Amino acid sequence: LSATVLFFLSLPFREINLTQVEGKLLLNKTALIPFFRAVGFPILLLLFIRALDAFGSGTHHVGLPILGSTIDPYDPAKIMGLIWGAWGVGMFLGSFAIRPFLFFQIDRRPAVIFLAFTALMSAGFIGIFWASGWFWILLCACVAGLGDGMSEIAFRQTLQKVDDSLRGGLF
Repeated sequence: LSATVLFFLSLPFREINLTQVEGKLLLNKTALIPFFRAVGFPILLLLFIRALDAFGSGTHHVGLPILGSTIDPYDPAKIMGLIWGAWGVGMFLGSFAIRPFLFFQIDRRPAVIFLAFTALMSAGFIGIFWASGWFWILLCACVAGLGDGMSEIAFRQTLQKVDDSLRGGLF
């Protein structure tokens, strides 16, 4: 709901009229086709995958409490806290340890990096539910967090390269 509202708001960014780019009406509520053409297929693909990821990520709000209740019915929050902690370690590793090694690849092929790390995040998340034993559950959570952190970096870096007049609407 929030994303939909923000998409249809006409917000000023850097005092540029976002509704006009090269004389074309872009953010008109009834004519978004020129906007999609201006953005291009690769960006639209990233946005589509990002939307699927956001929808799928919502499952952790249901799945992790159920998993926590299954593992420890008396303290499911502790289980969720451990998983989120491992996820956070993975995000930290991705942002500060892996990113410097992939800096030039992210700059040259951010969409490929985004797709690869989104897949890694999804695999890690699935692994949390399939794994047996704390070591494997927390390792999968760390892998999911690493994928999450790196995909976020690549996604934002991709959008930063889009023309300034389109960037605000994409974000």
